[in-house]
Amino acid sequence: MTTTGMHEHTSQDFEAELAAIRGKLLAMGRQVDGVVEASGRALVTRDERLANQIILADHETDDMEMDIDHLCLEVLARRQPVAGDLRLLTSALKLVVDLERVGDLGVSIATPHPGAGEQAGAHSLRRADPDDDHRAGDGHGGAGRPHHR
Repeated sequence: MTTTGMHEHTSQDFEAELAAIRGKLLAMGRQVDGVVEASGRALVTRDERLANQIILADHETDDMEMDIDHLCLEVLARRQPVAGDLRLLTSALKLVVDLERVGDLGVSIATPHPGAGEQAGAHSLRRADPDDDHRAGDGHGGAGRPHHR
């Protein structure tokens, strides 16, 4: 085994496994980025069709998490990596959890909430009231106190 490069190994198969994990991580990142972008668009435009597509496609992100998680654990068990390769695998195990959570948050953003538009409009009007400046923050009169007029 040479020590000239961080990613050189005696096994081309091992390098291919690490490259596959890197590629799958990047694909999952692109997937989640697309979910967040689309969910924001669905929210702003109130596009129910797009929102439903996002919600129905959530399983893809979940499947990607499980696939990457499985690959990482398999490589850890079979190859017993060290140094940079071990850091890559342990980071990937943590990263997929975070990416999956961001994907779930994107689904939550896209999920229609009945009456949310009316509440958001009423909240915007309340915040425009100059008497509310000293109560900014929690919407309840500051410091958890109820708002009285």
